[in-house]
Amino acid sequence: MNVEIVVMNARIVKTNETFMYMEQLKFYPKLILRSPSRSIEEYASASLDQLLADRDFKQALKHANPMFFGLLSKKAFNAEKLNDQEISTLKKYLNRMCFRPTPFGLFSSFSVVDWNGENLPAVFLREQQRVHVLPDQIINHLLNSLLKENTDPSALHYRSNVSCYIIHQEIRYLQTCIVKGTIEYQLQSVPANFVNRKILKFCDKGRSLAEIIRFLMEQVSCDSEEAQHYCEFLIENGMLVSAFFFNVTGTPYWSRFIDKVSEDTPLRSVLLDLDEKLKLSDLDKAGETVKKLMAVNGYPESEEKSLLYVNFERKITPGGGLSSFIQPLILDAIDCCKRLSLPAVAPDMTQFIRLFKDRYDLQQIPLLQVLDPEAGIGYGNTNYEVLLLKDLTFKDQAESPGNKWSDVHVLLLKLWNEGRVTKGGLPLIMIDKEALYALPASENVSLPPSSSVIFRLTGENVFIESAGGATAMQLAGRFTLFSEELLNAMRDIARAEERLNPEVVFAEIIHLTGAHTDNINLRENIYEFDLIVSGQSVLRPEKQIFLNDLLVSVRNNKVVLYSRRLDKVIVPRLSSAYNYRLNDLPVFRFLCDVQNQGIQPNLSLDLSALFPGLDFYPRVMYKNSILYPATWRLKESVIRKILSASPDDQIRLFNEFADEAILTEYFSINQSDRYLVFNRKSENDIRFFLKTVANKEDVILKEFFTPDSALFSLRDEQSKLYGHQLICFLVNDKNVYNGGFVGHAPAIKKQRLFLPGSEWLYIKIYCKPIAANHLLSHVLMPLISKKQHAISKWFFIRYSDPHPHIRLRLKLFNEEPAGIIGFISNRLEKEIHSGIIVSYVVDAYQRELERYGAAIELVEDVFHEGSLLVASLLRGLHDFEQTATEYSVTFVSLLSLFKSVNSDLSFNIDLFEDYYSGLFAEFRGNKLLKIQLDQKYRMFKRDLERWERSGEKEIYSFSARKHQRSFNKAVRLLLQAIPQKGYKKYLSDMVHMQINRILTDEHRKQELVISYCLFKHYTSMYKRQYQEV
Repeated sequence: MNVEIVVMNARIVKTNETFMYMEQLKFYPKLILRSPSRSIEEYASASLDQLLADRDFKQALKHANPMFFGLLSKKAFNAEKLNDQEISTLKKYLNRMCFRPTPFGLFSSFSVVDWNGENLPAVFLREQQRVHVLPDQIINHLLNSLLKENTDPSALHYRSNVSCYIIHQEIRYLQTCIVKGTIEYQLQSVPANFVNRKILKFCDKGRSLAEIIRFLMEQVSCDSEEAQHYCEFLIENGMLVSAFFFNVTGTPYWSRFIDKVSEDTPLRSVLLDLDEKLKLSDLDKAGETVKKLMAVNGYPESEEKSLLYVNFERKITPGGGLSSFIQPLILDAIDCCKRLSLPAVAPDMTQFIRLFKDRYDLQQIPLLQVLDPEAGIGYGNTNYEVLLLKDLTFKDQAESPGNKWSDVHVLLLKLWNEGRVTKGGLPLIMIDKEALYALPASENVSLPPSSSVIFRLTGENVFIESAGGATAMQLAGRFTLFSEELLNAMRDIARAEERLNPEVVFAEIIHLTGAHTDNINLRENIYEFDLIVSGQSVLRPEKQIFLNDLLVSVRNNKVVLYSRRLDKVIVPRLSSAYNYRLNDLPVFRFLCDVQNQGIQPNLSLDLSALFPGLDFYPRVMYKNSILYPATWRLKESVIRKILSASPDDQIRLFNEFADEAILTEYFSINQSDRYLVFNRKSENDIRFFLKTVANKEDVILKEFFTPDSALFSLRDEQSKLYGHQLICFLVNDKNVYNGGFVGHAPAIKKQRLFLPGSEWLYIKIYCKPIAANHLLSHVLMPLISKKQHAISKWFFIRYSDPHPHIRLRLKLFNEEPAGIIGFISNRLEKEIHSGIIVSYVVDAYQRELERYGAAIELVEDVFHEGSLLVASLLRGLHDFEQTATEYSVTFVSLLSLFKSVNSDLSFNIDLFEDYYSGLFAEFRGNKLLKIQLDQKYRMFKRDLERWERSGEKEIYSFSARKHQRSFNKAVRLLLQAIPQKGYKKYLSDMVHMQINRILTDEHRKQELVISYCLFKHYTSMYKRQYQEV
């Protein structure tokens, strides 16, 4: 199936700026409709007796909570025998079945519907509903333990663990440990000796145990018994793993297992019988068979949860889809949310990028080596767990530092204070287009290649529950096993992503998370490639990507994953709604965070995140889109006050609270995974609500939007109204990942690493920024002068990691390095006692070969001459005229450099425009900052024009002019040695380093000002030159 992805609304016109998004975002023709199993009308009318006699309700309850169902069964489903707590539990399940559309066994359903041009009611067809059933993943865990004794040994193969990597003379790998439903991962190792390396390579494609034993006997001349014992050791310790293992994508493990089991085993006949019951959706008989299967094989019977994974699908009447006239409302909402969304920040990824750049710079490093907790930098909190502190949450972990104040905060607070209200008097933030478009657009953040929007329709409005995601498949993936129509739709979208982003390979992350969570992680193969963390892929071998094939680097402040085998950049994808941040495995969280890079994955508005800690948040709307529902915090003190009163007074006190808070007629409680809806006009509902919140801390309430909409109506064949939740899919018709990565860098034949004691001495000297100039001019320069016979070249930069320090590198002649270190140490210790220096560290010098390549030694010459120039400037700075500040010498030095290299004005303009633009985006520059930068330029304008003509003579000493000429010459020699296309990059780097050496603090922000002023200066020169011509 290859469905064309089109914008289907003929009424869209190209008359406003929103059309930019309409042109870029295209609606896929299919939607998912999720709905509660029961009509919203049944909630108020159903009695307990009717409920307990209802076969469908009991069936749903039995598989949602077998323990509670068993309790009701013992009481003969007699409402009079139930206590208050049991009645309350029963009401909660009915509430869920009438109001909550999210997937939960038989309590809710999904349907696939179409966009169409008409507004026809959607009606469920009871005769076409279907229950999809699979064994719970814990059954698969059981079956996996039975594989060996129920399969022909020659059919069992073992392969090398795909996470194996060699470091510190060890083969390290992730071992998957499964114990009756619980999955844990351990970093294991075996010696990287000759034998283990040979086995690792021999088993990379999978071998039978007999083949591995024979191979081992040939390699080390041992007998078969010894070889078998050693193979079993490698299997038990996880270096070798079964080539037949759990999978969460493609044909379910259950079906694959049945085909694998030998035909003459009793287990196979049991499984075939169970498979037939599952296909017939015979839940009761299938459930009994599963229980027996578990009991016979030593697994304890579970009363807390069903051992079946159930999904409920319903069909609707032909033509009863959703009117495409709703699409502009959704696009308006996306347009608004994109402008209101603050940049998504993954703290672990931010920290990783900083640590990677500090340690590896532009190198490409094997991913598993980088994430190794000992040899690499890890990811996130990779510290070993302290058992005493397990399960404790401390304040600094539970609370975020809050949001920085932004233009979005200002706008929303301003509109909030305008005091608008709905017809019912509910406070309302109504965002107007003019105010919205006054916000700076996030031009450097792209929309994802595809995304999804969860929405409901109420009255004449659309309520956007959530929008975004790295891919549209995150919400739809779980349903692809049960709907071929939806599977084809998701594959269409995946092919569109791949076609529009040909520079990268999208790869599905394969990872086992746990017996329960892997139920919802089950999905069909959607993307062309799998990226295996744990578990197994059922794709062809050439479509599988292993962790030990990946290299990682950082380019433009983003992580780049590169496959050596495919010679392509890899973009991971997780087509599951699983909250990966709850997972303990760092490499899995890392890959999931990588998928969100460079895009805006969250387009939902959360007022409570922008203004945390408030007791009330108003409804937020833009045109006919509701972006955030009114929200109340019901405090524990209020709950206690109400519950401490008599039953009659409880109703009165609650109504007083509701009137004062302007609580809507229908409201929901949202706490953890609990979602219940109440009607404040119903006394029964109020009492039910108060029982629900008893003994609770603060409770969050949100307004609930009833499904009586003029835009969409969902009913059954008896015309009963149902709640609904719709998921539409948007495809970004623009290229998002445009490549720009050249692949695996060839090895550079220059020495990279110089350890202490070699020809390069590297010292980090920690001091306050204000003391750095004194340290350079009065301590380090005299010290180097005294030892100039032993030092062939040297250079320094200022740095923070995070503490400010000077990084000093000295290239030594043949003198013993220890003598130089001792001489420097004696001098530095005096400054430590005086308080100028905090501390110092001797470290290894790693050359930036990926950045400068074979020209590294010429670059070091430039750094040397640049350092000499700055040293000369610092020594003479106090003797200069008052106009000679650190800013004047910075500008004069750079103006002299660009005059020396004979670059034309257009080149200079391009270079400094790119330079300042990157920094402007880095600091999220807005209109105000641009105005302020223009003011700075005007302040320096006349000085720049004068310094262009005679800056060196005016500002520099004789010595400084001599060092400037030497610096300029070194840069010219460097440019002569590199291709012309690299001029801009190298000159930008030299400018950056020279600014860093001269200025003492806030280097990036000061670079922005200096580069902007030079951009304006050269632009002005170009215009004058053009006018003269």
